[in-house]
Amino acid sequence: MKKHRFNSFLSDQTPLNRDISDTRSEGCSVLLYPHNLPTASVIIVFHNEALTVLLRTVHSVLNRTPPHLLREVILVDDFSDSGELKTLDYEINKLTKTRHVRLPKRSGLIKARLFGAARASGEVMIFLDSHCECNKGWVEPLLYEVKKDRTTVPSPIIDVIHFENFDYMQAIPQVGAFDWSFTFYWQLSDQEGNLTKPIIAPVMAGGLFAIDRAYFEEIGPTILR
Repeated sequence: MKKHRFNSFLSDQTPLNRDISDTRSEGCSVLLYPHNLPTASVIIVFHNEALTVLLRTVHSVLNRTPPHLLREVILVDDFSDSGELKTLDYEINKLTKTRHVRLPKRSGLIKARLFGAARASGEVMIFLDSHCECNKGWVEPLLYEVKKDRTTVPSPIIDVIHFENFDYMQAIPQVGAFDWSFTFYWQLSDQEGNLTKPIIAPVMAGGLFAIDRAYFEEIGPTILR
């Protein structure tokens, strides 16, 4: 518990392909999306992540993403030194469309994301945390919003995985905001009407989002370097 701040022992006992409840809002499960959505490169940055938590993230992407929409999963290792990850390549070799790249020195989240982005080949890049689980129908809404407008940067509703018992719980839709001291916080959305519609927000937490790869290159990864 102290090392990862969640129950990694229980994670090791939990199936990598576990079932989770469908927490989509009423009406979302019957929405139809075009077949010809852009392809996605899923980029997951990690540093000394718990092995089973990281692998469960990858399995959820592979299991719940239509194959024709998933170009690849890129695991970006920000110079981990945990012995727990020594079997990672062995586990990855069992999987499809998944590869592991490693930075030559500890570089931080932003440079690690740029390292992964430079190796992506999908039309859209989706950045995920290394300790999450994708639910049913997770990718189509993100890709659809980018297809409609390549300058849109959509972020999913982020459900909750309890750090002690690993229960998967539905989150209340919220949007990111800043207070007058420029501190980020979550607040309930005041957007009314159809809950299947995107919630417009001026800011996001930045952990999970999709972005058109060409647009990403246009707006300034050089500045981030």
